[in-house]
Amino acid sequence: MRETSADFFRRNSETFDVVIIDGDHRADPAYLDLIAGWKIVKPGGLLLMDDFANPDHPGVHVAVKRFELEIAQPEGVRAGVRYAFFDAVHAKRRLPYPLGVAYWIKPESGSGAVAEQGAGGVNS
Repeated sequence: MRETSADFFRRNSETFDVVIIDGDHRADPAYLDLIAGWKIVKPGGLLLMDDFANPDHPGVHVAVKRFELEIAQPEGVRAGVRYAFFDAVHAKRRLPYPLGVAYWIKPESGSGAVAEQGAGGVNS
């Protein structure tokens, strides 16, 4: 059965070690997915957001930066970005195509956390 992320988050009562967000690429829906995903990540767990810094999906970048400033940074969350570049023909242009995955590790109770890439965590 297929459903929207909003439907999943609304009915879900579980928490997870890893939550991967790869849905609506517009800024507001992606941001809401990040917030909802963060709520169901267990302490010590990992939240991943696909398509960060992808030139075809600028809304993801906006959502990640907003999440970083409003949620992750105030909580002192460990965060970063990992990139892969594909040299492929895409939309009739040849380019090294960037695929970035932004990630956040939810702190364990009572533990401090340090950003892994710069003071703000996710840089770019």
